[in-house]
Amino acid sequence: MNIQPINYYYKIFVKQLNSIDYFKLLTIVLFCLLPISHKSIEIIRYIFIALSLTRIKSLKNAISSKGSIILCLFILIAISSNISNSVFIFHNLDRPLNWLIAYFIGYISIIHSNDKNTITTSLICLTIIVILQFFYHLFINKIPGRYDAGMNSPNQLAIILLAPLHFFFFKSLKLFKHGCKSSLKLLSFLCITGILYNILLKTGSRTTLLFNTFLLMLLPFFIFNKKSLFFTLSIPIIFITLLIYITPNSYHKRFIDSVINFRHDSSFLERFPIWYSAIKSIKNKPLLGNGLGSFRQCYENHYLEFINKYPNYPYIKTTNNAHNFILHIMSETGLIGFLILLSLFFLAIKYALSSEQYIYLSSILFGSLCGFMMNMNFYIREISTLLMVIIGWIFALQLNKDTTEQQRC
Repeated sequence: MNIQPINYYYKIFVKQLNSIDYFKLLTIVLFCLLPISHKSIEIIRYIFIALSLTRIKSLKNAISSKGSIILCLFILIAISSNISNSVFIFHNLDRPLNWLIAYFIGYISIIHSNDKNTITTSLICLTIIVILQFFYHLFINKIPGRYDAGMNSPNQLAIILLAPLHFFFFKSLKLFKHGCKSSLKLLSFLCITGILYNILLKTGSRTTLLFNTFLLMLLPFFIFNKKSLFFTLSIPIIFITLLIYITPNSYHKRFIDSVINFRHDSSFLERFPIWYSAIKSIKNKPLLGNGLGSFRQCYENHYLEFINKYPNYPYIKTTNNAHNFILHIMSETGLIGFLILLSLFFLAIKYALSSEQYIYLSSILFGSLCGFMMNMNFYIREISTLLMVIIGWIFALQLNKDTTEQQRC
């Protein structure tokens, strides 16, 4: 019997290792861990930084991309804001730096490959983890109130849910449009969409649910090219009306009564002194803001002014959350920082909308921004990582698209 030398098997092993795309694998693992452990995200960042040294060419492309340039500009503005406010130059700078790393992870995972399987596999893995978590809590741990899957807040989970929800609803519409031969596949996609929507409902996140319900109902307009405004608007109106009647009693009060009787909703009224403090801090330093991580101090400096004017409003003594994406970013980095960061989102949304295959990526980003109007969850590590990876995907896909068009010319 001819026995191969150890060196032969070693070469095969090395060849197999080299055939694995670790960046794609890293992205998929990252999406599996997003709803489970934010500490693991830090470990993945370190692994990515080490691996990026093996792909200098791809890393250079990522650094020179438009998304990277915009994020670097935002970091410069954040540094300028810290300096102008006599704050330590690198204070809270880890946040935008982590956004940049997450952007690189998404960008490098698909650059030059146009590999949609990475995107699909990552979102499917995230879906599996989210659904398994939900059924575990539903049947074993039980869900006494708003469902948060062990995260800090149900509102954070609601934003995480948008990625798989928009993905599966989009895929269901595409199957329907192209006449799916397997009705079982279409039915399974619709069932998964229904389960994800039910989980979103159980988070009790009102703003995220309402805005994204409209967005989901507007997706057929982009896919089926319906030009009738009546057709486009009638679907979400009918859907919301039905939602009022099918919402379980435990969630009916939170969703319906808070909309109808919002003047008596304490969680809504508590935001007024917060927004007042944010606006006052923006007026004081409109261009560069008060520095990263400064909102807690801004709130404590101004909230009593509001309470003295309107003593009947409920309030909290301290918070580091402006409960509004626009006000929070403008308070900390000024109008310049806000416009730079907003341009990153809207450029990514524009690119995704230009490709029918990836429209759902734009709806995920826009739906998240809508959710941030009442809860500033963008600073949460899991959420910012998810969104920045998606933005990295979009910019890489756009570069691949532009390169292909240039080669054809």
